Amino acid sequence: PLNFAMVDHGVYRSGFPDASNLPFLETLRLRSVLCLCPEPYPEANQEFLRARGIRLFQLGIDGSKEPFVSIPEDTIREALKVVLDTRNHPVLIHCKRGKVKIA
Repeated sequence: PLNFAMVDHGVYRSGFPDASNLPFLETLRLRSVLCLCPEPYPEANQEFLRARGIRLFQLGIDGSKEPFVSIPEDTIREALKVVLDTRNHPVLIHCKRGKVKIA
């Protein structure tokens, strides 16, 4: 996926994965995906996750806002809770482009 990188052991970041990225994501043996996009998650991606037992956490953050200025504290707490819980690892955190929201 666009801007894919390993953040730490078991924690990855990227832009929104499309169909061509799914075979690569399968090699990561993900347990969870944390999506920071406010848009509904595509059905094809949901089906990919369901078929592999990958849990989806979706915390829609409006991309039109300055980073960290208008993100509600409870949303930040929830994202940290997902990422810090090693039972969710390996986890992929993504937004649309894999830049500002997850940086």
